[in-house]
Amino acid sequence: MFKTLLEQWKANQEQKRAIAAERWEQEKQWREEDRQESRAREAAERERKEAETARSEETYRTIYQAHLRVMQKAATISYVSLTCHEDT
Repeated sequence: MFKTLLEQWKANQEQKRAIAAERWEQEKQWREEDRQESRAREAAERERKEAETARSEETYRTIYQAHLRVMQKAATISYVSLTCHEDT
């Protein structure tokens, strides 16, 4: 009887170790999936910020060039006559 109990205990211990190993592997897989998702989110965020920065710089450049053209035209004017309606 003692021998049977000992064998059952050993089998139980092996089962516990196998379950713990499976659980460890599953958690390791989950951690790796979480890391991959995190990296993908960070890459997408970085790409979005770079695109936003590029758009912002292009907008600034366009506005600056338009302003510069207006200022250059204004610099060539020596006399201006404004005619306004009296209700304005």
